[in-house]
Amino acid sequence: MKKYKLIVKYLDDKADFTDEQQAQRGALRLAGHLNCALCHLKLGSWSEAKEQCNSALEFDNNSEKALFRRAQVLYCTRKFWFGVVLSHISTILVMSSANE
Repeated sequence: MKKYKLIVKYLDDKADFTDEQQAQRGALRLAGHLNCALCHLKLGSWSEAKEQCNSALEFDNNSEKALFRRAQVLYCTRKFWFGVVLSHISTILVMSSANE
């Protein structure tokens, strides 16, 4: 997890990227946040996992992985309204069927 956090921190701090590198930067930042979220989920660090999912969704508000992992956090902590979790899962299903 330290490596993922280091990658995200490095990419957040650096602003002198070329246009081509900027496109790759966004994808790497998203992947870094998603991987951190997964690590926190496995460790049971719910608030950190949710925070990482929220950060990932700032880059891509249609990220299926971020929505699914945030739904997992809400379910595991029992701090959810059924409608919120259902909304996340429904969004993922709609996006998945559109990609097929």
